[in-house]
Amino acid sequence: MRGPVDRIRAAVAVAWWVLMGAATLPHAGAAQRPVSGAGDTVQVPEALVPTAARVADSLLALGDMRGAYDVLSARLDVAGDDVGARLMAVQVATGLGLVGGDAATRLHWLRTADAQGAELLRRAPDDPDAMAWAAAARGRRAMAEDGARMVVRLAQDVWAITGDLLAVAPDHPLGNLVRGKLHYEAMRLSRPKRFFARVFLGFDLAGDASWAGAQAHMEKALAGDPGMIFFYLDLGDTYRAQGKLDQAEATYRRGLARTDSLPVDGHLKGLLRRRLERLGR
Repeated sequence: MRGPVDRIRAAVAVAWWVLMGAATLPHAGAAQRPVSGAGDTVQVPEALVPTAARVADSLLALGDMRGAYDVLSARLDVAGDDVGARLMAVQVATGLGLVGGDAATRLHWLRTADAQGAELLRRAPDDPDAMAWAAAARGRRAMAEDGARMVVRLAQDVWAITGDLLAVAPDHPLGNLVRGKLHYEAMRLSRPKRFFARVFLGFDLAGDASWAGAQAHMEKALAGDPGMIFFYLDLGDTYRAQGKLDQAEATYRRGLARTDSLPVDGHLKGLLRRRLERLGR
């Protein structure tokens, strides 16, 4: 929970961003800003003007994910073509969808992340990071939705997006993680559910998935970006589901030993600890 000093620092950061007009400044040259109570203007070098992304980063460092999203959303309201801000908005909304206090809140943010991801993919269809985060947001939303047909449609979208991504960037860490997660979730379906999905919903992935595919993609993801703590969680879960408990334990412990780098990492480490408790280790 943020204390009074943190809230003051966050308010100052947002006030500075609004004062300097970061969302509407030109992209090059020095910016002119009126001096309060005078008719003169001052030259503000662009390098000193905080961008929406910098302000959002500052708020994230203070633990204010919602504030960070609001800053990015305001930026996108006036500059919808800012791919960097939209990519960050997808990431933050996905994080909010993971740590929300109840199921309805989590689903709201995952739907928000998915909508931002769809728009990101529309504006940057060939960008590997855009493809990966659009797929990740849609996949996380699929895991939170209830209706079978909706879940299948979203999963098929994710399979298609990650297929396109890995065809051009086969080593992309997040792309491999999302692909591996698809294998994992499909393999967790009971045999009757897999039959129903394939016959009545046309869910071909249910027949193509394998534990070997889940493990291979997740191991590749972790090798490509060992700083992502949620990679350890998903890979450890994949080992555990196959009965590879020693590998699961080692993977969870490696994740706990990593330094936090994302606002959700503290939450994820809590999940890693609970996984170890379930293993009795």
